[in-house]
Amino acid sequence: MKLDQMKWNFLKNFILFVVLILSYPIIQREFMVVTNPQTLNTLLLFVGLVIVAPLFACFQFSYQFSIKSNQSNLLVSHIATFLSMLVCGLLIAMIDVIFVRLVGDIFIFRLTLFLFLVCLVVWDFWDFWRIQK
Repeated sequence: MKLDQMKWNFLKNFILFVVLILSYPIIQREFMVVTNPQTLNTLLLFVGLVIVAPLFACFQFSYQFSIKSNQSNLLVSHIATFLSMLVCGLLIAMIDVIFVRLVGDIFIFRLTLFLFLVCLVVWDFWDFWRIQK
């Protein structure tokens, strides 16, 4: 594995976590405006349905189709994976915020959401690592 190329993947995923951490309080504030439980239920259903598309993009994309010798091609690949993981992360944060508002702070549910996001990042590292062999 070429560490020089892996550093870009590390950087991308570090930026992803920083953006998600900074976005979480904003998402909480946005959903504090909604007070009707029925509206929160509808939003939870909608977000749960919408997350399917970026999840499909995350797992369908593979670096094996990238041209690893072409830096601009790899850059576009990193941008594509970053954006799909960012959308997934933001939607997971929305699910977390809405669920806590509706049901309460259930540790195992919130941990599962977090681990799901970690799974996306690990998948991305593994997929990128595969083409470095």
